[in-house]
Amino acid sequence: GTRRDGPDPAHAAAPPSANAEKLTGDQRACVARVMKNTHADTSAVQACVAPAVGTDPEQARQVLAPDSTEARQLFSALEARFSHESGVRPAAVKFADVKKALEARPDLLFSLNEMEKTGGQPDVVAVEGNTFVFADVSAESPEGRRNLDYNDAKVMGDKMGVEMMDQATYRKLQKTIPLDAETWSWILTDREKLATGDALCGSRVDDRVDVFEHWAGNRYPYRGFRGLLRVPKP
Repeated sequence: GTRRDGPDPAHAAAPPSANAEKLTGDQRACVARVMKNTHADTSAVQACVAPAVGTDPEQARQVLAPDSTEARQLFSALEARFSHESGVRPAAVKFADVKKALEARPDLLFSLNEMEKTGGQPDVVAVEGNTFVFADVSAESPEGRRNLDYNDAKVMGDKMGVEMMDQATYRKLQKTIPLDAETWSWILTDREKLATGDALCGSRVDDRVDVFEHWAGNRYPYRGFRGLLRVPKP
């Protein structure tokens, strides 16, 4: 694509026994559920007990306990989404299987919740081997991730624990559902291109998908980024 400089369009482990007495009933129930999953790792248990055993607050924010109120709200939203055909979700993907995979990985549950909270409306768009691939499929660039330059977007994605959407995925989704008719989305750009000062953006103009180069340091109210999250099956 060509560079654009013009304005935006209007457009598995046991819980720490020494601290067991500090756990609440909900936390004990969370741990019990996680321990039933033989594929759960230490982070899964830590997600249940971290607030009670003195985990560093910054670290604690990077996981989401499967039995927490916030997680239950996310699962409810996902189940409602899965009750309708999306046009991008493989027909064989079942909500119960996806929920089980997320419960085994509270770190990825946190990331998916960040995608949801910032307006991405994440859905499963592919299954790669034993991995569910989530992507932001909101009609416009996620509202909670706009007015960012490319580096801002990359940093925010890293903090959320998600990948920035690549061009191939962006174009594939655009074949099924119209995206970014009134907004732009940053697209993952290689180092060579970034070294020139430009980064890739994507939008939709009528029926045409437009991927073009733009100065990576620009911020606009109508430009954000879309993410990808890979969740392994338990």
